[in-house]
Amino acid sequence: MKNRLFITIWIIIVSLIASPLIAENTIIEAEFFLNNDPGEGNGTYLNTDSNTFQKNITLPNVSYGNNTIYVRAKDSLGRWGKAYPANFTVVEKLPPVQNTYDMSIIAAEYFIDNDPGQGKGIAIQAIDGSFNDKVEQFSIEDIPVNHLSLGNHTLFVRGKNQLNIWGPTKQIQFKRIEKNPPIQNEYQMSITAAEYFIDTDPGQGNGIPIHAMDDSFDSKIENFEISDIAVSHLPLGTHTVFVRGKNQLNIWGQTKQYTF
Repeated sequence: MKNRLFITIWIIIVSLIASPLIAENTIIEAEFFLNNDPGEGNGTYLNTDSNTFQKNITLPNVSYGNNTIYVRAKDSLGRWGKAYPANFTVVEKLPPVQNTYDMSIIAAEYFIDNDPGQGKGIAIQAIDGSFNDKVEQFSIEDIPVNHLSLGNHTLFVRGKNQLNIWGPTKQIQFKRIEKNPPIQNEYQMSITAAEYFIDTDPGQGNGIPIHAMDDSFDSKIENFEISDIAVSHLPLGTHTVFVRGKNQLNIWGQTKQYTF
């Protein structure tokens, strides 16, 4: 924020008129300009009615940094004197320094891995419902992680004080792993399907379906009968028929084999 800049200018006729021989003449006009001379008579007008005067002027829209203001006057003969410079520096006015440790937290946010920028994280809610104290408790729950890759990640948390200044981030490491189904005792599960194959395993679920004798696989123990097995395509000799079942978790069990 720029301050409005007030400069007090003392103009003395002896200093402003180029020659001491014309010191008896009266100043009838004065002007000032900043940095670049616009030409005599083209500066900002200063009203005067005496050879020595004091003038308060306001300089709006002055750029930050070093600047120079020039002042010159014109006498009753229409002659402009030398432009005299005065250097000054415009600096930004900062808010008064306050002890941030005495301020309340007014907001908090978190993000994962990549910083989206201050104020652009996911908002955190205070446990008591309002951020209005120096120390606040909060809980981060139900963080969506399904979009994250498996492996290590970092959760970042930061807060903002009454001056709208965000503090440093605090980080927590965590690891996303693949969620497996709960372990269950397969012996407590019902059989939902069964199949058989001869000699060569075609892969789980690719065998020849077996039908339960009660027409439904829905118990821990099921009776079934394999009949009308096509064997005409088999060469003469010894062969093996394999049987296996599938449980409620769609997990196929071990094969049982019978030689014929």
